[in-house]
Amino acid sequence: GPDAARVIGEINEIIDADRFRWTDLLSRFENVLPDDVSIHSIQPNFRERTVQLSGVARDLSALTRFVDNLLKSEDLSQAFLQSHGEVKQDSNQSNQALTGFSIVIREAF
Repeated sequence: GPDAARVIGEINEIIDADRFRWTDLLSRFENVLPDDVSIHSIQPNFRERTVQLSGVARDLSALTRFVDNLLKSEDLSQAFLQSHGEVKQDSNQSNQALTGFSIVIREAF
């Protein structure tokens, strides 16, 4: 019936929106990400319109630069640093600890 068609239409809309959003979101992060910061996971929460990021920065000043870039950006400015701390990495030749972090961005999409 018409209900089924409406539901399918809504589902397709959501799928299309998500497909578009991912590319859009990734390129937005690319624009604000310093070279010495890497994102390991991106978890969108569609109901709350938030994105949870976690990753590592070479040091605290690199992380600060990333957060500053987010805060200055037009559409990712509701960024909140939830946690950060030193992480040891086996593959890190210099044996220097990196700064791990978790950030949540509200109103991300």
